[in-house]
Amino acid sequence: MAEVPGTPLTVYIGSYDSRLYALDAASGKKLWDYDVGGPVPGTATVIGHTVYTSSFKTVESVGIDVLSHRKTFSFDSPGYTPMISDGRNLFLIGYFTVHGFRPG
Repeated sequence: MAEVPGTPLTVYIGSYDSRLYALDAASGKKLWDYDVGGPVPGTATVIGHTVYTSSFKTVESVGIDVLSHRKTFSFDSPGYTPMISDGRNLFLIGYFTVHGFRPG
């Protein structure tokens, strides 16, 4: 659950129907959804204005901009909780790997 500027408090949840859902936290109403391309096995994470999720079927972690609902990040390493941050760097937690990213 996250409140990104310009959006209401939102619950982001992946599903085995291959979609990532954004639900209004107050009403439960679907705000939008995104086709990830395969079942979503883990927890979505929000960092900044991007929600991250992954699918083992696509062998990919993706970042979706919560305002435009478009994919803005892709990396060939899926995981149950794909992205975390220490406030300075991003870390993609893959199934057997950890990848570090520095902001550009």
